[in-house]
Amino acid sequence: MRLMHASAINRAGFDSPETALSTKTCPSCQAEVPLAAARCKECFHDFNEIAPKKAGPLVLLGALAAMAVIGATTFYVISLRPLDERILVDEQTQSVVWTTTYRSGPQTVRLKWTDIIKLEHVTSSSGTHEIVAVSIEGERHVIEESEQGSLRGNAEHYARMMDKPLDLIDNTRGFHKSGTAN
Repeated sequence: MRLMHASAINRAGFDSPETALSTKTCPSCQAEVPLAAARCKECFHDFNEIAPKKAGPLVLLGALAAMAVIGATTFYVISLRPLDERILVDEQTQSVVWTTTYRSGPQTVRLKWTDIIKLEHVTSSSGTHEIVAVSIEGERHVIEESEQGSLRGNAEHYARMMDKPLDLIDNTRGFHKSGTAN
């Protein structure tokens, strides 16, 4: 190895011997390390390693906006779920009244008996039983539903009260089987 004298260093284009032996500060441990070093002698920080890019404020802002949209959508869906539903077959007004309470308030739907063409007692393959009012427009409105047992007695009572025909529909065997109650 050849050592250079200070005057030779100056002739090599350096201002002083101190500049030739310049150092840099390690970003990890703040130690002074020779400028040519690839690693810090104290903490072994790699000076050649490319620092990973940090997420900028726009990425953070985008993530917050996405979370806000998801949160708002969740609250909206929750607010659409009914808190309570009551169904009244009212002989006095000769109508069926559905009152559903939502977080935003109650909503009432009324179907007059004159708008009902028939009642159905439906037994599904899952074991649920329903009494359904079929309107003149073909809309189906569930009056009563049970997973505990048949509602046929209630369906027959409603049919007599409304003076409407009652269809018995049995979907328990995977095919549609219907009949009319006498």
